[in-house]
Amino acid sequence: MEYPARVLITGSFPEEAIEMVHEDAPALSPEVTAKVNELWGAELKQNPHLFSGPMLVARALSRPPGRIRLHCMVSEYKNFMGTTHEDVAPMLPDGQLHRAIGFLAATITSDGYVMLGVRSPKIDWPTLRHVVPAGRLTPAQEHPYKGIRDEFQSELGIGAADIVSLECIGIVADMTWRRLNYEFVFFAQTRLTFRQVIERAKTARSGTEHVQLEPFPASADFMNDLLMSDPDGWVPTGFAGLALCGYNRFDIKSFPWWIPAHRTYAEHMGRRLL
Repeated sequence: MEYPARVLITGSFPEEAIEMVHEDAPALSPEVTAKVNELWGAELKQNPHLFSGPMLVARALSRPPGRIRLHCMVSEYKNFMGTTHEDVAPMLPDGQLHRAIGFLAATITSDGYVMLGVRSPKIDWPTLRHVVPAGRLTPAQEHPYKGIRDEFQSELGIGAADIVSLECIGIVADMTWRRLNYEFVFFAQTRLTFRQVIERAKTARSGTEHVQLEPFPASADFMNDLLMSDPDGWVPTGFAGLALCGYNRFDIKSFPWWIPAHRTYAEHMGRRLL
């Protein structure tokens, strides 16, 4: 199976093992800037609610012994979408792509369920089942552990006292043109039951990002069947991240077994929206 996601790093990485090296963003060439502005104008015609706010993006990723080192810089949403577009990315060296830095968590409840959400049609990636919580790292957050903790609070209403354990188990990459990113994958356990998580999310600040939350049994056989029943029904890193958690935590030893391959945004989204 060809799929637009890649598993880059696996292991166990506590907070102090992830090093974020902050750098200044080099200027884009006039040619690339013009193309990025042209693409952004076309995108705004389709999605006028979009805002080109600041975001932290990746330049390079490496793995010294026992650690993860990510070189990053402050950019904006417009440059992220533009430099990762299929018409622009092949023109640029890898270090000049403004890859997003994301994070996601497979969240296991005290009664043995993994919580997934159905994304709202109002979100940029609509009506796709997605690992909850997940987000993009902001310049203010600076570190993926802080990002995922903020997202727990924002999307699910879960505070630090509700989390029993939180561990980064690797990085996956989205290979969808216009959405290229590096995404930190976390495995989390909460002291709350799935019913309590659903109730908390109803009043969470960003709880409306999902039209509903769904609990699924956190077992190897079920997670394998869930992933393979509709691979194209996921945000690519949601699929890859949950597969990585299954491989490392649920004893699904057949993952990762897809062939990483690029798709355009329209190709992947179209498969779900038709």
